[in-house]
Amino acid sequence: MVLTLVAVSVIPFSTLGPVRQAFLNGLIPSAQRATVLSSDNLLASAGGVVVQPALGKVVDEQACRTAGRDLTTTEWRDNFGDRPYRKVCP
Repeated sequence: MVLTLVAVSVIPFSTLGPVRQAFLNGLIPSAQRATVLSSDNLLASAGGVVVQPALGKVVDEQACRTAGRDLTTTEWRDNFGDRPYRKVCP
């Protein structure tokens, strides 16, 4: 359910991004466009830095509730290779 909500929430952003970009291109003179759009992208990326870890935590919690247990060491190795094993579920 959570993954479905995350997937559905991405659709408006991926659809509206090019429309928004074209709108901004029409408003900003060419000589200033790179600076303004770089700042705009920086702010958008900063939002992702905050949101992505929160989404990861939500997905981890949902996976733990669904499975009712933590990953086994074999499941961990199959999915994460040589990374050191750690418990994900509380």
